Amino acid sequence: MSQNRYNDPRFPANPPEVDEKKERPMIFLLRARKPG
Repeated sequence: MSQNRYNDPRFPANPPEVDEKKERPMIFLLRARKPG
């Protein structure tokens, strides 16, 4: 059943780098907004 995870488009084995770039700025904004 582990092979299904790789075949499932919802869980890509190698996510595109573009997604990482989009997630990184959001994380920085969330950290900056957190008190302390």
